[in-house]
Amino acid sequence: MENNSSDQSFDTLANKFNKNIYGSTKGQLRHELLLHYLQKNIGLNNAPLNILDAGGGTGKMTEALLRLGHNVTLTDISSEALELASENLGDHANLTLSHTDILSLPESTEYDLVICHAVLEWLKDPLPVINKLVALTKKNGYLSLSFFNYDAQLFGNVLYGNFDYVERGMTKKNVVRLSPNNPQKPKYILSYLQTLP
Repeated sequence: MENNSSDQSFDTLANKFNKNIYGSTKGQLRHELLLHYLQKNIGLNNAPLNILDAGGGTGKMTEALLRLGHNVTLTDISSEALELASENLGDHANLTLSHTDILSLPESTEYDLVICHAVLEWLKDPLPVINKLVALTKKNGYLSLSFFNYDAQLFGNVLYGNFDYVERGMTKKNVVRLSPNNPQKPKYILSYLQTLP
């Protein structure tokens, strides 16, 4: 996550996040689908890649990439999440953990693959982060973004008959700490990506 005061960090919530997200069948399915499509489209079983897992939290995706023999830099602003990642991942020669926000990452290092999964929806303004992620991706490299989808949230609420909630703009009366505060519209993000060099 990023360090802006209105962005979400998972310090004090890392254990709960890890259990509720990756410990659920929904979270496991999401992880396996992302890994499947990364393998299918990038060829993760080939030569080792230098990979950045930006905002990678407790390291679930990093763990899978390390098992495939890649060099992975895992970053997050939550020291608690990185502690869990360190405990879960052990000592790997091809792992670097970095307690930093994405915007502070040095552009002197470029990666074959930059992953940023489930981060944008926690940021007040994701566009500068997208710019940074693109800058960190090697020419002919890959950027993998996934985020909580506003359109899917809208569709689900209409499907379940939550019309009053939809009319209010899907704003919550009570803050739910593990519910993303800024779901992104795929059309907007994709349009923005097309404007970048």
